[in-house]
Amino acid sequence: MFNPVGIMVAATPDMAGKPPMTNLQPDVDLFATESRCDGRVFPGECKIVVAFPFHWANGVWRLDMAVPAVPWYVGPGLLVPLAAGWLLLVGATALGAYRTVGKTLER
Repeated sequence: MFNPVGIMVAATPDMAGKPPMTNLQPDVDLFATESRCDGRVFPGECKIVVAFPFHWANGVWRLDMAVPAVPWYVGPGLLVPLAAGWLLLVGATALGAYRTVGKTLER
């Protein structure tokens, strides 16, 4: 957390003493985001960094946060259920079409 002057006044134990993770200066009413890879604070990692301004009596303070970047494929925890759902939907549609056409052609 940075005070209105830009001095770090609070940090989590793993961030204490490290340089700021971003130099974003958001508008006083909006947050700002950016994706950073191989930054000074997180070498070898990609992170989504958010700079969030909030108002206190003595000015606008800034809170910087970082979360792991989501890979384009998201992960197998989502891919497997999506593939299974797709197969179930296609199978049910094919079975329904087969039965409908079969009953229609019987007459």
